[in-house]
Amino acid sequence: MRALLLWKWRTDGRLVNPRRGRIHVYRLICKPFFARWHTFFYNRLISGSLPGFLSSAFGLNSLVHVLEWGMQCCIYAGKPRPQLLDREWFGRAVEPPFSFSFSVEGGELVFRAGRAAASLSAEAGAGLFAENLWHRDVAEFYVASPAADRYIEFNLSPRGAWWACLFSGPREALPAQPAPDFCRASGVFGAQGWDAQARVPLAFLEGIGLPLASCRLAVAAILESPEQIFLTTAPMQGPKPDFHRPWDWMEPIRCLN
Repeated sequence: MRALLLWKWRTDGRLVNPRRGRIHVYRLICKPFFARWHTFFYNRLISGSLPGFLSSAFGLNSLVHVLEWGMQCCIYAGKPRPQLLDREWFGRAVEPPFSFSFSVEGGELVFRAGRAAASLSAEAGAGLFAENLWHRDVAEFYVASPAADRYIEFNLSPRGAWWACLFSGPREALPAQPAPDFCRASGVFGAQGWDAQARVPLAFLEGIGLPLASCRLAVAAILESPEQIFLTTAPMQGPKPDFHRPWDWMEPIRCLN
């Protein structure tokens, strides 16, 4: 066994024993093989799809969670470009994917979300403030302070109903909540899919101590109710889905167009 451990691969594809020198060459077979698999795994690692591949192929959820580092949200000053979430918490592929975007328009932060698939939505209509939207399909976004010691959660249903809550820590809701009249929400809901949007004044976020100029931002979604799957831009770590981890949320990327 000790002798076997002495064997090693050179970068040029030769198998070498450091004590006995070069004894065999596998240039035509080994070098192309290892180069191909190195490229395969490296490309998936930097693209973020390796965690999902490992999970689906081997069920290595613990390894998936170590490798998964999340996604930064983009905030556009002009027309937004949708970002996609195509993996759920345990690494399984989501098809069609969930799309979302952020933009600043007319002094408001505009959050758009949608999916080209049928959805089980809360019955509350567009623009209505309603609790417990997460019992059915819902899009969520979170804005936190740089120190992650204060954040607000927004829920948006496919029909355009919304809910929000201000927290002083993970799931520690503040006793005094802002009046539920600061958000304008709407939604287009049908058998072929849905699109919803919420508009939050930047002045409101500054008033509660969460200015957009210096914040952490995250997006999450609950889909395919009643079974439900869980997606988020934050690192997906732990045996159970948990969206309330503000220290994992990242500063957004601010785009000019």
